[in-house]
Amino acid sequence: MKTKHTLVVSVFFFFFLTCITSHHAFSAEIFYISTNGNDSFSGNLPEVNKESTDGPLATLQGARNRIRELKTLWGGDMKDTIEVHIRGGVYYESSTFELLPQDSGTKQFPILYKAYKEEKPIISGGCKISGLEKQIDGRYSTVVKKAKNNHWNFRQLWINDKRYSLAHSPNKGYYYVKGIPPKPENLNDSYWNKAWASHNFIYENNNIKDWPTIKNKEVTLEVFSLWEVQTVVLESVDTQKRTASVENHVIWGLTPHETITPGGQAKRYIVQNAPDALDYPGEWYLNRNTGKLTVIPFANEDLSSLTAIAPVTEIAIEAKGNPSEGEFVEHISFKGISFMHYKSPSLGSGREGGYRSTQGAANHPACMRFTGTNYLTLEDCTIAHNGTYAMEFSSGCKYNTVRKCHIYDVGAGGIVIGIRKTTSQGFAPKQNELTSFNTIENNYIHHTGQVVKSGMGILLAQSNNNKIINNEISYSYQTGIQIGWNWDDSKSYSHDNFIGFNYVHDIGLGQTSDLGGIYTVGVNLRTTIANNIIHDVFSWMEAHAVGIYPDENTK
Repeated sequence: MKTKHTLVVSVFFFFFLTCITSHHAFSAEIFYISTNGNDSFSGNLPEVNKESTDGPLATLQGARNRIRELKTLWGGDMKDTIEVHIRGGVYYESSTFELLPQDSGTKQFPILYKAYKEEKPIISGGCKISGLEKQIDGRYSTVVKKAKNNHWNFRQLWINDKRYSLAHSPNKGYYYVKGIPPKPENLNDSYWNKAWASHNFIYENNNIKDWPTIKNKEVTLEVFSLWEVQTVVLESVDTQKRTASVENHVIWGLTPHETITPGGQAKRYIVQNAPDALDYPGEWYLNRNTGKLTVIPFANEDLSSLTAIAPVTEIAIEAKGNPSEGEFVEHISFKGISFMHYKSPSLGSGREGGYRSTQGAANHPACMRFTGTNYLTLEDCTIAHNGTYAMEFSSGCKYNTVRKCHIYDVGAGGIVIGIRKTTSQGFAPKQNELTSFNTIENNYIHHTGQVVKSGMGILLAQSNNNKIINNEISYSYQTGIQIGWNWDDSKSYSHDNFIGFNYVHDIGLGQTSDLGGIYTVGVNLRTTIANNIIHDVFSWMEAHAVGIYPDENTK
């Protein structure tokens, strides 16, 4: 009898513990966000109540603040899982969603931001532009009041979920540098003696004009070197001598031939945002003084009935840990959310301005920026229509996962993992500052490089023990996947990475060179590249593109 009684008590006790465990496993504190919400509401209701006194919140920031308040009530610790359910719709002009270590969840009680049921929320960094009216010549125009007197100088425009191109010429192909004008006599400046050919060139025909908007730094050139594409500001033009000068330093120079290649290759460029360049379907031009926006539609589109969006915000999410001090943002997930319409960074000014880098649009940032971030998950999310990379996991990011995300129509590339600095530049991270053990799997990344063509699908820099698996990467103007960031045999923090079962195709697209479907550089000890399918890799120069490209000092 004693044994039987003990068994009954044990079974009952096990059932009681199971109920408690199940409660914590499946219950959660829930907040709601809606396009008709208000950050002064409690956020505890999915819809506004009849009295309009309570309902969902309006922004991610509002939900984060409610979570902070709840954690304070809990004594600063997580007591339960927290979920933020975001209703469908477009949340325009969203400001940067900033996360700090205090916003972390825990392994037992994570924090999840997710789409509400089957609804499709879009967090937009853009502003709607209305009033496009058809003109006699078939173009559409409107006055954007916010843009008058140079108050809103956007360089991207989307209409009906489609990117329109900033007016440029030529419409197809390129213009070519004819030569370099002679240096002025008695030029004693050490910089100009070395960099004259990085700022000055002779143009052909009437490819460049002395447009009145040059003085306002509005006209830019997209300059193509072999593996890098830079955007620089046109500074002055001499139409008599057919010479032009750019404000920003072109890293590989404007010399008409790339002397690093056998036989040389003509330097190419495209003129952007000249006032007379608007002449082709799918282009647009903004008069920055009057605010008049003019658009040439694609065939058979009635733009007056469609939504036009231009970006106002650059960063969608920024998680800011402090890895050198052991402070991290942790255990946060995003699921089923779209992040769209984020702008490219300012071109800047002076010699160091413009969009310029030596490799892979390395100076170009991302619209999702993670530093000191661990155990973060992005799943079933869309990152599209922006002017930057989609996301970057920089210093001290570990055990993060990007899964089943759709990344397309991005300004530079898809995903950056690790620090884009060489060991010879002094890169020597502490243990907490290492970026490692991240997983990028089952994502679809395509049509990158819409602002800076040298962005890459996935760029794995100084980072180790990552898995890049089962991704499809296509329609990139530069390399699909790059591994490593040293061009010599010095110590590399890129090692023990696995790149497998990826589908990489339609890379290069005949516009840049010195690229591969998968590209490696420097020492990458114990890194495995296996079971990838790669095809249709085409470069500007013949024989400068391959499927797998082990470049300088690959080991």
